[in-house]
Amino acid sequence: MGEIREVEKASHHTMKQSNREMILKTLRTFPSISRADLAKITKLSKPTVSAIVLELITEGFVTEIGAGISTGGRKPILLQYNATFQFVVGALIEGESLSLVLANLDGKEIEHLSMNLQLPMSVKEIFSLLASGIEEFVSHHCEGREQILGIILGVPGISKNQSSGFLHSPGIISESDDEIESTIHKLGIPIVIENDVNLMTIGEYVKKKDRQLDSLLFIFASRGVGCGLIMNQQLQRGHSQAAGEIGSMLIGDPRNLQSTMGVFESNYGALGVSKALQLSSPAKAIETMVKNADKDSEIKVIYEDYQCHWEKAILSVVSVTDPEIVILSGDLSYLGHDFIQRLNDSCSIYLPMNPTFEFAIKCDRVGLVGAIELALESYSIFGENSNYY
Repeated sequence: MGEIREVEKASHHTMKQSNREMILKTLRTFPSISRADLAKITKLSKPTVSAIVLELITEGFVTEIGAGISTGGRKPILLQYNATFQFVVGALIEGESLSLVLANLDGKEIEHLSMNLQLPMSVKEIFSLLASGIEEFVSHHCEGREQILGIILGVPGISKNQSSGFLHSPGIISESDDEIESTIHKLGIPIVIENDVNLMTIGEYVKKKDRQLDSLLFIFASRGVGCGLIMNQQLQRGHSQAAGEIGSMLIGDPRNLQSTMGVFESNYGALGVSKALQLSSPAKAIETMVKNADKDSEIKVIYEDYQCHWEKAILSVVSVTDPEIVILSGDLSYLGHDFIQRLNDSCSIYLPMNPTFEFAIKCDRVGLVGAIELALESYSIFGENSNYY
């Protein structure tokens, strides 16, 4: 009998938690609603709704915002979900900067910060900057650090499975797992480290939520090269969290292999192109190549070689993943719509499928949009209502 009572207790607790979440999600959907209407929509009894709402008001999740319109009796007291009761943080290493966004539980941006980095840097140095940004957020918008549920930090490279560490990240001086865990413990807020292109992929998918896409392939080219894949509305990370590391494809001359980079990105990332053009910096290598291809025969040869190998790489990934849409981002945007037409023509000839090819939405913070979306998915009760899962 003791075992049966334990099961009943667990069942009651689970039911109550489920009812709490149902009420909160209903309040999130209907920003101004009475207790009676909550009971009708959730199909819970009025006493159950009243008891849970009282708890939520006491905790700070819900506020009373005044009287509504009477339908014959007393005016009902309207309730509102308090989206600023708790927060999440999205952070992203972008080139030589660390960007941070504080967002409420509706995913609305509250404040944005950007800090300069001097890579290579150690994990401790980067987390020190992150901590100072968090302190600024807390001082401006929070009553205490406990209001921040968690952080998603996007970094170039490969992160560990469900971890706050990473296997490889260019520009970040790796430390032992114990040192990383100690640094995170001092931060005092849960954090997950994710691949930067994965976050861009989620952000791009969220931006296209009205199209109700089932799958999306996001390809990003800059100094390095990477892609993210959403299939069945789910981000694919792979067995070793390395799905999308297309920079490692054996496309291009292996003799040009750069330290911490794969063969393909060594040859056809911005760094590889800058070396081919004998430029001092990869910052504007692709833009320079495209602008001068018609003026210089040698640059034209390099440009045609660049397009040819990127075409092979993209079609190779498409042939394996079969996405609805392929988003080209970063330096690939300089190639223009003639390159998209080239991809369409090649798909028609060589592949049994022909997805839609588009350039990325012009949004400087698409990676941070993805970070916030993933943070809500990871840390809040509204995760299962995510726009990309």
